[in-house]
Order: sequence, then structure tokens, then C-alpha cells
Amino acid sequence: MSDQAQLDTNLLDIAIVQKRLRWEWRLRDRSGRVMMKGREISRAEARYQSNRALFSLLLASCRRNMVKPA
Repeated sequence: MSDQAQLDTNLLDIAIVQKRLRWEWRLRDRSGRVMMKGREISRAEARYQSNRALFSLLLASCRRNMVKPA
């Protein structure tokens, strides 16, 4: 699979929405399935935590692809 084809199939989306007094964030895949979610008091904190979750997920998938079976 080419790099471009892999990027097209593995798109992720971050949604940040205000719910009452809190900010709710969701990390979703292309089909809309929620992969990670959380609630924070401020929008800045919600943005930080959602980006942190995104990069943690990307790092884990990168490490999984780098490990070669014996």
C-alpha cells in the first residue's frame, strides 16, 4: 500500500464541543467511531488533551508497525 493510500484510509478527526460548563472532546476515525474522548474545564485544556491523545495514538501505531516479527 502506498503512503498516500495509507493516509487516505487512516484519517482521524478531533471534535471539541461545549457542553454546559465543560468542553467535551472526541477523537474519531473516518467512519465516525469514537476512539478516545474526554471532558475538560477550559477549551485550551480540551484542545491540548485531544491533541495529546491523537499523538499518543499515532505513536503507538507507528511503534506497532516498526516491530518486526522474528
